Amino acid sequence: MNLRDQILAAKDLKVSEIEIPEWGVTVFASELCAGDFDKVMSAHDKEEAHVAVATSIILGIKDENGELVFTHDDIDALMTKSAGVLERLYKEVMKLSGLDLDDKGKTQAEKTLPAPHSSGTTTE
Repeated sequence: MNLRDQILAAKDLKVSEIEIPEWGVTVFASELCAGDFDKVMSAHDKEEAHVAVATSIILGIKDENGELVFTHDDIDALMTKSAGVLERLYKEVMKLSGLDLDDKGKTQAEKTLPAPHSSGTTTE
């Protein structure tokens, strides 16, 4: 095997196991390949942070067999799930992919995930 083939055949994406007690499951977060990382960053560049968070989860969360759990058709459904769980998944995928937290320990998702819904009433 020549050097090129050896490099292209290397299994170089890091993976970590994450238990999600809220869902009663264990999933595997995977480092994003360069092309998928670009898709997530492109969504951030378009100021579509919720799409970026969902995309990172869709492309980076796998089952025990290494198969993707979600598809792009699941974006709206994912946005109805716990912001805390989505944040944990997003952070892990992005950490594995080399994106560090900012100096305040926050990711872009923490700055952009919708706040919990209020009753819609205000007091004056």
